[in-house]
Amino acid sequence: MQKENETPKIALLAMGLVFAIFSPLCAGNSEITRIFGVPIVAFGIAGYSFMILSTLASTIGPKPTTSKTIYSTLVTGGFFFTIFLIYRSIENAFLCPLCMGVLMINIVLFVMLIWPLPTTQKQANKSATPS
Repeated sequence: MQKENETPKIALLAMGLVFAIFSPLCAGNSEITRIFGVPIVAFGIAGYSFMILSTLASTIGPKPTTSKTIYSTLVTGGFFFTIFLIYRSIENAFLCPLCMGVLMINIVLFVMLIWPLPTTQKQANKSATPS
């Protein structure tokens, strides 16, 4: 079975986690925080942390299907939550730059989930040879 190159995904997840940690600087007490009763930053920190852990588990573990399923579920749920947050931000005319950066990373992760990165020729040759 071929292992994927997870480096771009882990880099994006790390950027998202850093943005989520620093987003209270501009988000503060937003309407979304009042709706859910939990600071919106907690959703971002928890979501990105679990995505990083599931990505690392899929690269280390012998049977990565469970961790890939968890990762796919988190990214898909995050994508739809992102759409909701973008809608609410535009409706309230409050566009926080750090929050929009986190939301765009979620969209890129969802697109990478739907259309995986192509493998290099070297990786394709390794998977074609019988072991």
